[in-house]
Amino acid sequence: MSGKLKAAVVGCGGISNWHFSRVKNFEDVEYVGFYDIIKARAEKMAAAKGEGKAFDCYISMLDESKPDILYVCVPPDQHGMIELEAIKRGIHMMIQKPIATDINVAEKICDMATQHNIIISVGHQDRYLNIIDPMKEFLKDRQIGLINGAWVGGIPMVYWWVRKSTSGGQIVEQNIHLYDMLRYFNGEPVTVYCTGGKGIVNPNVLPLRGYDVEDYTAAKTILDAELRRLVQVCTTLSAETSKIATKKSADGERKKIAEIVSAERTLTRTLVDLLIDKVYVYPTNHIEVVWKIAEFYK
Repeated sequence: MSGKLKAAVVGCGGISNWHFSRVKNFEDVEYVGFYDIIKARAEKMAAAKGEGKAFDCYISMLDESKPDILYVCVPPDQHGMIELEAIKRGIHMMIQKPIATDINVAEKICDMATQHNIIISVGHQDRYLNIIDPMKEFLKDRQIGLINGAWVGGIPMVYWWVRKSTSGGQIVEQNIHLYDMLRYFNGEPVTVYCTGGKGIVNPNVLPLRGYDVEDYTAAKTILDAELRRLVQVCTTLSAETSKIATKKSADGERKKIAEIVSAERTLTRTLVDLLIDKVYVYPTNHIEVVWKIAEFYK
């Protein structure tokens, strides 16, 4: 067993079996422990691998089996103590998304992991599709004006998913992949407007009771990467306009400003023109530009 990574699992349900099916034949990984609140699941997974022990308590598993890596495959609202106990013991983790349903819990996990030099991978598997790296490279030097994303799917038939208190809802537990890829390709959001509603799903026909998540959601997001580019346009323009010293009408200056910015910032002239609110030409030949997007930068 020398030189192998020792792995343990907390949560031996559906998603855990999906991960396990892809890792169980890795020759450099040794499974040393399995834990689930239904011990029969842990025993079944240990038997399938032919190694490792099923435990009644995950703390005992961490202390006895001393894994290098821990797979945390539990419902969203159960994240928190498991991860913190692993971090205390210097164990790296693959955490099934979302990292938590409470932002304070998520930040505590991240902060402690940073302090203890723990590597955490959260299960946003779309990042590892073979199309992602070529797509990121393709987008690198291109100006993106609009991004559309959509998810249309079914309802996972597990008790915790249909309740917002345990799953976080469709955006947090399922649609999180779209938001993750949005950020991965384009940067962090600065503003988000989101709405949701009901009227599509009839909860009375579902085999599970307690359904209270939204049937549909829609979000409009302004991304940091784009805003930074616009901030650069806005702050650069006051310097650029000072180079224009001829006395022309305000409309003429507006056109020239649009040409300068569209050329230097790889924005379309139409877009730049739309962003300009007013242009003032003073007797001293000083030109002032008022931007419609100014409120974003206060």
